[in-house]
Amino acid sequence: MEMFFALNSQRELVAATVADRKQQYQCPGCHALVRVKHGQLMRAHFAHVQGSGCATFSEGETALHLRGKQLLAAWFERNGYQVQLEAVLTALNQRPDVLVQYPGQAPLALEFQCSPIKLTRLRERTRGYWQHGYRVLWILGQPYVKQLRLHGKASKFYQFARQWGVYLLFLDVPRQQLHLAYQLLVTDTSKLQARWRTFDLRRTSVQAFSRWRPRAISISTSQRQFQGYQRQVSLLRIRQVSCRRRLQQQCYRAGGSLMQLPSWVLPTTARPPLLSGPYVEWYVQVFLALRTSPKRLSAAQLTACLKQTLSPLMAPNVCLRQRDDCLETLVAAVAAALVTAGVLVAKQAGWQLVPEKISWQPG
Repeated sequence: MEMFFALNSQRELVAATVADRKQQYQCPGCHALVRVKHGQLMRAHFAHVQGSGCATFSEGETALHLRGKQLLAAWFERNGYQVQLEAVLTALNQRPDVLVQYPGQAPLALEFQCSPIKLTRLRERTRGYWQHGYRVLWILGQPYVKQLRLHGKASKFYQFARQWGVYLLFLDVPRQQLHLAYQLLVTDTSKLQARWRTFDLRRTSVQAFSRWRPRAISISTSQRQFQGYQRQVSLLRIRQVSCRRRLQQQCYRAGGSLMQLPSWVLPTTARPPLLSGPYVEWYVQVFLALRTSPKRLSAAQLTACLKQTLSPLMAPNVCLRQRDDCLETLVAAVAAALVTAGVLVAKQAGWQLVPEKISWQPG
């Protein structure tokens, strides 16, 4: 495979098209000397000066993937990290695109994903890193940018950081930019919402990128959207037909219908896109569970109720190492929403349920 980028004496990534033949360059993978080669019948590229056992670029990968790996390797190396391209991790039987490590930190595997990957394989690779003490960061290539939608192809790569919430990372190789789609949120009546931040790898350090913290936001639907959502529920037009039928049947068995749900069961606050279906499905389960629960609940009982109703509805989310943290965050947010809606009233050592808030409303 042709090598289009190499490291100069300042450890900067240089394209073969602009490389100076009088300068020395190194392979980003094995750090052996390489030279610039180009002519009328060949495009500019680098080649090893002598025979090398370097296997970094031996696979039939695309030029975009190769350049992306080199770009990431050079960025981390400039910022004081030990870097290996295509390091062979025998214990895992895996070979990350780039393996980096900073003194005092666990090694970090960088996976630059440009091609499709099955969910089962993604789970295996991610868990393999975790189980052997490696962190992993999935970075998506250009083919995934257009898939930024709820349950789109990029959704299986959702990752979580406390300062960014649920996020995705995209690498624009030609522009040498890292695009962060963060604070991913969704309501049942709107498309996936995301905030964006672009980091130029030539001007931003790895440390500045990892420490960057945005301003927190909370997005709610407008009154008009909420009224539209109520009409959707009343007319049995919840987005997923199978979900709608299932919820309607559960409501019938409990003595009511979707049209008789109290207003708090129709969520209007944007939440992270971590459920396999709409959030109203979880809220309905909470409503039905509270109807049969004791009218006085301890904090532990309330948390257990919310977790038990939430867990079966969570999407696979195989790249979320902090999945439990996400679950805890969702549970805390909905518990607070129940208090705000007047469903729960604080009592000594627990909560008191308000009967009219867990009753069927007139049809």
